[in-house]
Amino acid sequence: MIYCWEAGTLDIGDYRSNPYGALLRAGLEARGHQVSGEPYYQLRFRGLLTNARADVLHINHVYHYYKHPWRMVSLLRLSRLALWLMLARVLGMNVVWTLHNLYPHETRSRRIDRWCRLILCRVAGSVIVHCETARTQLAREFGR
Repeated sequence: MIYCWEAGTLDIGDYRSNPYGALLRAGLEARGHQVSGEPYYQLRFRGLLTNARADVLHINHVYHYYKHPWRMVSLLRLSRLALWLMLARVLGMNVVWTLHNLYPHETRSRRIDRWCRLILCRVAGSVIVHCETARTQLAREFGR
């Protein structure tokens, strides 16, 4: 499994950053899964090809992949993300997305945010939510 994380470390003992990734890693490894961490800013085509044997690509906070002050650059980055996700599927990876928030707290374009989430809902084999309210919102907003 490739787990794409936003910052910090996947070390369970390092509490300088959000412990979500480290806790997820520990839980998966306890069940016999091998987890490879890739910071979101290092996910590239080469990174996917290097980890082509992975069976899962887990995306966490997706906003980092496409955000930019300029709308056109955000659209280009969103297109790149869509290509990465399609490559992961072609390589046989199951794309998993953890939905922490329906939309980012701070955004420059709600339309681009929506397109990104629609792409993820289309490509992802699974979407993880943390509560029943999030599941309801996901279904209502994105038909998933």
